[in-house]
Amino acid sequence: MSASELEAYLHEHIPITAAMLLVVQQCDEAGVVLAAPLPPNSNHRGTVFGGSLASLATLAAWAVVHTGLRRENITARVVVQSSQIEYLLPATGEFIATCTAPSERDWMRFTEMVTRKGRGRLKLSVEVTSAGIIAAQLTGSFVGVQYDGDS
Repeated sequence: MSASELEAYLHEHIPITAAMLLVVQQCDEAGVVLAAPLPPNSNHRGTVFGGSLASLATLAAWAVVHTGLRRENITARVVVQSSQIEYLLPATGEFIATCTAPSERDWMRFTEMVTRKGRGRLKLSVEVTSAGIIAAQLTGSFVGVQYDGDS
């Protein structure tokens, strides 16, 4: 799935991404990088709303799993099992969420569980930056649940 295909998918299936003006900067085997501008995501202080930071970070990790499963032709839904975000500094402009792909070992273990047991869990980390500073860090568990494609 290319960056433009992922962006179109997100805007169609997760409408808040269009309202956030989310842009996919990178989508490949190395990971996913998402960006969004300040104006539609600002709070009353003129910085990025914490919910927008958390959303972009969650979406970056979700997209790593979603696109990775598609590359492997594994039909599975991806859901967030748990996540924790730490807000470090205010984001004052465009904000960028970067989620690096998991290690090959972790990915293989995850896909093996999905295909053998119908469900696998993967822990990922995301860094959100703005103006070159780390504004937030998210860690989360994402679950792939295999299905037949009809439901």
